[in-house]
Amino acid sequence: ASALTRRFGVLGGLGWAAILTGGVLSEQIKTRIEESAAEKATVEASGELAAPRLLARGVTVRDVRIGGGAPVSKGMLLLLNVKARVVGGSGSGSGNEGSGSENNNSSGSPSPSSSSSSSYFIDTSAPGAKPLVLLFGTKLSGGICPGAELALSDMRAGGRRIALVPAAAGFGGNGFTAKPTEHVPEKRGEVPPGADLEYDIEVVRVSVPPS
Repeated sequence: ASALTRRFGVLGGLGWAAILTGGVLSEQIKTRIEESAAEKATVEASGELAAPRLLARGVTVRDVRIGGGAPVSKGMLLLLNVKARVVGGSGSGSGNEGSGSENNNSSGSPSPSSSSSSSYFIDTSAPGAKPLVLLFGTKLSGGICPGAELALSDMRAGGRRIALVPAAAGFGGNGFTAKPTEHVPEKRGEVPPGADLEYDIEVVRVSVPPS
């Protein structure tokens, strides 16, 4: 306000300050209205909505909650809650029995399973962890593989989905090592080469990135 008063005088500066404050409040009210509407439009998946679906590249998804908020699209900033683990494949080792017959449906296509296998290589709910933030459709990061990005592509804010990603749509023969970050210094999750993966993804928010 002091800068405005120097430029436009006391009354003019106070007037501009009031306009700017009103604009901020108006934007906050608009955001709250949009979030409230999105929350009301979000529904728990059941029946056909909860049935596993086979996407491209062998990725299978099962919706837990259908989001009613903004749609995921290229260039948008996503705030995600993610839990991901190895469930099978040539790199799963003896401790990953989650790739057994219970992970396959009658058509032979894999379906998401909640059976226990390996520990999570991504878990934003872990102590000290924070939600994952990424710019959708750009460089993959944070342990999100091509198959997980595909699973995200038709979701909306508020939605939650379980995705089973075959190794070819995951990290392939290279595997993946989660590097420590400023916020999660102890992060050491690893994905061996040739591993099938399971992602539990919740889209918390979809927004326009800051310019």
